[in-house]
Amino acid sequence: MNISKGVNQKKVDSWRGGIEANLLAGESIVYITQGSVKAMKESVLVVTNLRLLGYSPESRGLETEVQLRHIVNAKNVKGTFVPSIHVATTGGNILKFSVSFWRNSEFEQDALFDHLQEAIQHRSSRGDAILDARMAEINTEKSKREVIDAGIWSNSVIVGGSVSQKASRSLHAHCGEGEEPWFILRGEMFAGLLAAFDDRLVIIKTGAMTGLMAGSLGGERATTFYYRDINAIEYNAGLFEGVIEILTASYSGGANKDFWQGSRQGRNANSNDPFTLSNTLPLPKFVYNEALPQITELRRRISEAKHPIFAPSAQDSPGPVQSEPGISSGDNLVEKLERLAALHAAGALTDSEFQKGKSQLLGDI
Repeated sequence: MNISKGVNQKKVDSWRGGIEANLLAGESIVYITQGSVKAMKESVLVVTNLRLLGYSPESRGLETEVQLRHIVNAKNVKGTFVPSIHVATTGGNILKFSVSFWRNSEFEQDALFDHLQEAIQHRSSRGDAILDARMAEINTEKSKREVIDAGIWSNSVIVGGSVSQKASRSLHAHCGEGEEPWFILRGEMFAGLLAAFDDRLVIIKTGAMTGLMAGSLGGERATTFYYRDINAIEYNAGLFEGVIEILTASYSGGANKDFWQGSRQGRNANSNDPFTLSNTLPLPKFVYNEALPQITELRRRISEAKHPIFAPSAQDSPGPVQSEPGISSGDNLVEKLERLAALHAAGALTDSEFQKGKSQLLGDI
């Protein structure tokens, strides 16, 4: 790595970590000097084996970058008010890189130009492959972001209308790597959404008007409820409008939530206003009816998470009945069978699971 003679080593050491954080795998620094890519703003000019960079020590990010393979022509322009190197790209742009106005600035400009020309001449096909891989990664991320912003969730059943851009971004932030919710329920206008995953659900209230209605202007309310912690899902409705409520130990459902309750008061003024509470979602009755199959499945998954019966096995064979509360090894056979039948009647067990459990218990005789 070559360093401009006009820049002291201490400054370079302070920049180096930030510059290297912006380099690609296989990219190395050829030359560093101090200059500018924007009028009256100091930058660090960096020539690498792949790119010409304008680095901002203030933001520790890149102000501009030009791939060497996209440089059609570079001119060392002197005798003007702001001497600079003019770089013409394949896209038809002309970028200007100027060195700082210190003594020997003309020498520094010549050094920058020479190192740039040498880097262009010595660029390799391996370097182009690195850039191709990076561009493919950027395009993939861009496509993914465009899909997310459009509220498109290909593996999700969406009921109640499309997902807004802001809500979609927030929902994406709540997803694990490669994860999508299996069910998204859009609430009343400006009410938010509910999204169900394999082990949890999240209620998100975000956006300009939705945040205002949630008593969180400019921000959001987003609360995660793990299935094992949910006691019930309750729906209260009038003639047209209703409220779906997630009941847990923290949200016990001490008072029914009315769609209009608190609507004429300030946001957060009423402790039962369903627009502001983290565990409620105002939901029209017709949307609830449309989503009832998914809500029933959600209730089943919650019950399953709270009452696991069989230990998992690689062959998915019936395992022993787990010693959960109410089905312990100390119970007699009749109590065990009654408990198993109660879980089956509540929908926590499928018919096949019930038969497997029953066979297991009877096999212990």
